[in-house]
Amino acid sequence: MILIMKKYIAALFCVLLTFTACSNGNTEQQPAETEQVQTEKAASFNDIFASIKDKTTLPLTTLKESFITSKYNIPTDELEEVIFAQAEDSATNAESIYLLRAKDATKLPDYKAKLEAYIAQKATEFNNYGLPEQAKLLSDCTVNEKNGCLYCVVSENSEEILEIIEKAL
Repeated sequence: MILIMKKYIAALFCVLLTFTACSNGNTEQQPAETEQVQTEKAASFNDIFASIKDKTTLPLTTLKESFITSKYNIPTDELEEVIFAQAEDSATNAESIYLLRAKDATKLPDYKAKLEAYIAQKATEFNNYGLPEQAKLLSDCTVNEKNGCLYCVVSENSEEILEIIEKAL
C-alpha cells in the first residue's frame, strides 16, 4: 500500500514538474490581443448605430447578413462588420443607414460601386412609384469612405447623423 502511494506521489510530482517547466512564469492571464481588437471593433458599429438610431425620423430595422448578400450583392463573409438598417416601411420610405468594414480594404471600391448601384436603382423605383421626396433623399446621399469603412446615410437628418459617424470612425 505504501509502495502504491509512493508511486502515485512520484507520478504526481513529475506531472507538476512538467507543467511548471512548460510555463513562462507569468501567472497573470491576459486576453489575446486579436480577440480584444475584434471585440472593440464589433462594439464600435453597434455603438455608432445606437447613438444615431434616435436621430432618424422612423424606426429602423437592421437587415440580416443573408439578405445583405442577396439584395446588395455584397458577400458578408468578406466583411469584418456590417450594419445595414432601413425604415420598417421600406416600400414607401427610403430612410436607411449603411455601415460596413471590409476584411480586405482593396475590395472597398467594389463594395462602394455595388452600394451606389443599389441606391441609384432604389431612387429610380421611388420616382416610378410617385415618391419624388424619397427619391431625392436617395439621389442626395453619397457613399463615404473613412478608415477602411464605407458608410452612407439616407435621411432628412443625414448631416447630423453623418457627423456622428465621422467622429466615431
